Amino acid sequence: MEQQASIGVAFARALAAKDADGLLGLLHPDIEFRGLTPGRSWEADDRQSVLSVLLGQWFEDSDDIEAVE
Repeated sequence: MEQQASIGVAFARALAAKDADGLLGLLHPDIEFRGLTPGRSWEADDRQSVLSVLLGQWFEDSDDIEAVE
């Protein structure tokens, strides 16, 4: 369980920093991503597409993620 927590922390930190390379290194190559936001569902079947959703759709360059706890 501790390893999963460490991976979760690393993912949250990479996302907060908008570190695309860091996120790519944490995502499984055979990922099947599904997400729901108000009014839309999201799907991606490869790491690059997940990055496109996370860093291209959900968070803009001007967005600051101030805290990860």
